[in-house]
Amino acid sequence: ACTWPSLDPARLENADLRRLNLGPLLDLYEPGSTIKPLFISWALQTRAIAMDTWWDCGGSDGIHHFGPRKVQEYHVNPNPLTTENVLIKSSNVGAVRIVHERLGFPGIYAALEAFGVAGRIPAGYPMIARSRYTPRRDAKRFWTDVSMAQGYEIMLSPLALARIYLTIAREPAHDFSGTL
Repeated sequence: ACTWPSLDPARLENADLRRLNLGPLLDLYEPGSTIKPLFISWALQTRAIAMDTWWDCGGSDGIHHFGPRKVQEYHVNPNPLTTENVLIKSSNVGAVRIVHERLGFPGIYAALEAFGVAGRIPAGYPMIARSRYTPRRDAKRFWTDVSMAQGYEIMLSPLALARIYLTIAREPAHDFSGTL
């Protein structure tokens, strides 16, 4: 998708900046599965997991319960998956297991802070939307951790998501191997 400003950005002196119509900077969306690399890379960076760690992702029915929450795979993975394959296959159960079992709330919020999700994005425009997510004080076990691992209870602009991916892309490949 692209955005075309409804006024000339070079002539902003007396302009109504809301008319710029910069959706990538102003609109917020739940990122869904696109957030999984953030949490998985943080778990790898902090050595909570390794790339060759195996995860039971729901077995033959692709369903796993986390307390009262039922998490289901989009594509059933009857055999366990490595961390690498949890990412490749975008496994819901695998991602939730990593976040819920290995990161917990301290790791979730540390990852959000480390990737700058909570901060203001310095992009030179005066009206950039700030990402939003459930604050730690309101987080509920089996709800917030399970939801965030799948990209819910988080709202990001396309710019914020791109910034996360740029951070991941800049990291040397060996940092994610878990075998430094």
